[in-house]
Amino acid sequence: NTYYRGSHCCIIAFSLENQNSFYNIKDYIENVKRFGNLNIVIVLVGTKCDLKNNEMIPEIKNFVQNNDLVYFETSAKYNIGVNELFEEIVEILQKKNINQSKSNSQHLTFVSNTCTDIDISTNANKKIENLCYC
Repeated sequence: NTYYRGSHCCIIAFSLENQNSFYNIKDYIENVKRFGNLNIVIVLVGTKCDLKNNEMIPEIKNFVQNNDLVYFETSAKYNIGVNELFEEIVEILQKKNINQSKSNSQHLTFVSNTCTDIDISTNANKKIENLCYC
């Protein structure tokens, strides 16, 4: 519980190919909310988006919305979304810092609306706007 104290952001990752991995993150998020700063940004990262289990998407979407999370999908294997994840976190924290300096009562929530569709047969990656399942 002391891991979260003083943190501005917490990244919690799970495997999109393993449903049990997703179920196990719920306790971690609960602990972050309980022991972290009031305005901590919690980023949920679905890894291995090149192997994702599409049956999980409605449940992930619902969970992200109900828990006020930032959500990204990444693939280290194909270098998809990793840089964008950290760039977006920096942007969120900068905006949050600006807003908090104006008023301590403001809270920023941002959910990414860009995901990547992966064509493994040709190794071609193309971004699809407004297709994120969050």
